[in-house]
Amino acid sequence: SGTTIVVNDVAQDNRFYFPPGEHPVTGSEMSVPIKIGNRTLGVLDIQTTEKSAFDASDMSAMETLANQIAVALENARLYAQSKDEAEVKATLLRELSHRVKNNLTAVVGLLSLGLDDDTIPRDEILTETLMRVQSMAVAHTLLANSPRACVDVEELCRRVIGESIRQMSLPGQALLFDVHGDSFEISAQQATSLALVLNELVANAIKHGGAGAPGLSLCIRYDQDKAQLEFSNQISNAGGSGPEWMSSGIGLRLIRTLVEKDLGGQLTFASRDNVFLSMIKFT
Repeated sequence: SGTTIVVNDVAQDNRFYFPPGEHPVTGSEMSVPIKIGNRTLGVLDIQTTEKSAFDASDMSAMETLANQIAVALENARLYAQSKDEAEVKATLLRELSHRVKNNLTAVVGLLSLGLDDDTIPRDEILTETLMRVQSMAVAHTLLANSPRACVDVEELCRRVIGESIRQMSLPGQALLFDVHGDSFEISAQQATSLALVLNELVANAIKHGGAGAPGLSLCIRYDQDKAQLEFSNQISNAGGSGPEWMSSGIGLRLIRTLVEKDLGGQLTFASRDNVFLSMIKFT
């Protein structure tokens, strides 16, 4: 009931049960709720072998003690909560600092890739770098909304490919895409690397697919902790077989580095019937 109960002869109170043949040891009992506001935290229970042992002054004293216990318990709870919140915030700040540092390093590295090649116009380097950074931003938007710092691969692929197509497609170039397969989660580092890989694959498809290209397809398979992504697109200028169809040497080097070093996986290319296949395997 949330109020103090005093029973000065428990043997006469039907709320007490005693097994047949046994006599109560307790004569009097007082139960005082330990409360904060409307919340009951516990009960302060006092028993004695004497009957008629508690009076109004005893009840007042025990209620005062119960109130002090309640305040102490609440203060301890608030302290533990604030400590946990401080630890969570410190962890989030460390993670944010780590991600910002990694992202800045990645942007510098992406710029350096193009600047090392004097044959590529500077405006083209800047445009390609902006597209790559945009793909990283898509990955980190998903990460920001994830409580476990992981992202769903299918959702990541769908968003990155869609954004890359929107940014890169030429006027009159209608590119449809399809992402299908298994759903599983990957870490923050894997998400950023995979986003960059997909951006390069889309860039290659748009450059070599032609204005009438029917679209892109990505099939995702996941089995026994092993992932396989098969990206396919039609090409209009097939003249060989292999990675020479990639949009540039920079794009190919970037994809290989990301897949083999960052994802710890394997990258293979194939072609059949004017369809270019890029297969990525990682764990």
